[in-house]
Amino acid sequence: MFKKFLYTLFILLFIIIEPVFAGDFKINNVKTDYSENIILLNGNADSINVTYKAGFSQNPLRAYIDLDDCIFIPNKQTIEFKNNKINKVVIAQYATKPNKVRLVFYAKSIDNLKNIKLIKNGQTLTFKLNNFEFGSNAIPIIFSDVLPKEYKNKTSENISVAKFSKYIVTKVIETKAGLLITGVGNVKLSRPFILTNPIRIVFDMQNTTVQNKDLYGEYKLSNGDSIKVGQFNADTLRFVVTTDNPVLYKSFISPDAQGIFINNINDDKIGILPNTNIPSVVKKVNMNVKSANENYITLEFSQPVIHSVRRTNNKFLIDFLNVDYESNAPFIKANKTLQFGGFTTQKMTTDSDKLSVLFPVSDTLKVETGMSLDGKLIAIRLTGSLEEIKKDEQKQQITDKQTSKSTLAKPLKNKVIVIDAGHGGKDSGAVSGKMYEKDPALKMALLVQKGLEAKGAKIIMTRKDDTFVSLQDRVSISNYENADLFVSIHLNSSEKSNINGIETHWYKENSREFARCVQNHLMKNIKANDRGLFKSMFYVINHTTAPAILVETGFISNAQERTELFEDERQKATAKAIVDGIIEFVQKGQSNGK
Repeated sequence: MFKKFLYTLFILLFIIIEPVFAGDFKINNVKTDYSENIILLNGNADSINVTYKAGFSQNPLRAYIDLDDCIFIPNKQTIEFKNNKINKVVIAQYATKPNKVRLVFYAKSIDNLKNIKLIKNGQTLTFKLNNFEFGSNAIPIIFSDVLPKEYKNKTSENISVAKFSKYIVTKVIETKAGLLITGVGNVKLSRPFILTNPIRIVFDMQNTTVQNKDLYGEYKLSNGDSIKVGQFNADTLRFVVTTDNPVLYKSFISPDAQGIFINNINDDKIGILPNTNIPSVVKKVNMNVKSANENYITLEFSQPVIHSVRRTNNKFLIDFLNVDYESNAPFIKANKTLQFGGFTTQKMTTDSDKLSVLFPVSDTLKVETGMSLDGKLIAIRLTGSLEEIKKDEQKQQITDKQTSKSTLAKPLKNKVIVIDAGHGGKDSGAVSGKMYEKDPALKMALLVQKGLEAKGAKIIMTRKDDTFVSLQDRVSISNYENADLFVSIHLNSSEKSNINGIETHWYKENSREFARCVQNHLMKNIKANDRGLFKSMFYVINHTTAPAILVETGFISNAQERTELFEDERQKATAKAIVDGIIEFVQKGQSNGK
């Protein structure tokens, strides 16, 4: 019986495995998935062409597979399973000259050793256990909006394999408007963020180091931007892009998760990634509640996809480089649910026909994404207590029924609004003696922040203290955060000291009504000269994508108005008027179905 089983196992493996590695295949690391049903050996070689032998032994019961022409860099490692029919797997360098790596599978019964399958995916060998088929729980995480705990490099051979493995960067290739980063292991990205003075966008790769320190340094791009590559800490590789337009830079993940492309999306040579020119279409969108604290959205495609992910506040965006916008029908059909709030599909850029999908998700949920080994399935994993969300919703519904003022209670719920306090730091703005525009502008901005947050809005401040922020940085912050509205607060000045009053500026057509609403409320709340609306090409309202206005709250050059502008009463009245104007504009937009 044992001989018969051995023969069956050998034939099964012989049929399923593809030829792999001419020359030695260097296995750098090992990982398992959450289900403990797959083992991945990540490595690299000039070409893939492996041969193998399989066998069986007793006392204890075990099956082994010898991989020829392979080198196991860790030398020896043991994987112990808690919830699997196979107890453990030992991987070791079995021989040298020629090089040979052996995997030994231990189990309590012969049946548990059946159905071990070996397949190749890019530079990875994958062992499927227990007749396992790939699903969302078998997908390695490649993006997380929360930084992981400090990675500790364990030296003991008897360790449990981490949920994700070390990634070793082997090449950094400079392109016209970005960098192509390739390596071995499992790519995992953190949530990008913006730095100012100068404006920069930061991409962090978790559990990542470089094979050669010569890869560190600054890479000058032909479009005038630059990308610095450096080791932020022992286990985080950081890419800092210095650019006036950080919102244009995204990190696209290759279909085999063995590389990323940090690139300006306006570059027409993004086809450097594999599969870029192989079109894929959306086949299915599924939503699956695993438990009260774990939920999945799975996206199935016809071909491997190249994608980029970005989380901003209560929104989550995925761009697909080789999926046409016209294939968005499955998203349109997907039902809205409590925690997801529906899908919005759009074109990646105004000049592109590629698909971009926006998921409004609760900011109480942690978002992670993963990709199947064949690159045809994307899983979005949401963790957090849905029960708490439901309780909050129920409490809100009760409150709404009791007050019959649901829209008045939180009229700005889920709205992302950027409040821009003019000037700051070395830029004092308009000056009158020892009185500087930047000071009351900040105080009023902070009052507006407080008022808007009380109405449910998510507020992004371009500055919270007396610091300098460039005009480009203010715009970049708003565009990167995908803001719904932008308000810049200033004081006016004139050579003629008798001129006084309040005026509101707009530039783009989507901002005209916004300016009118705010100006009207300023006039209702403040006894001042109504100077009306102006269409102006101020940088911050000209370059933001959200509806944007700039409010000149009064003249610092007018003695009476200057005194009022530096007093609490005028500042509070101004802030209240701006908040009320924003609420009116948002409610008008909602009533019109916008």
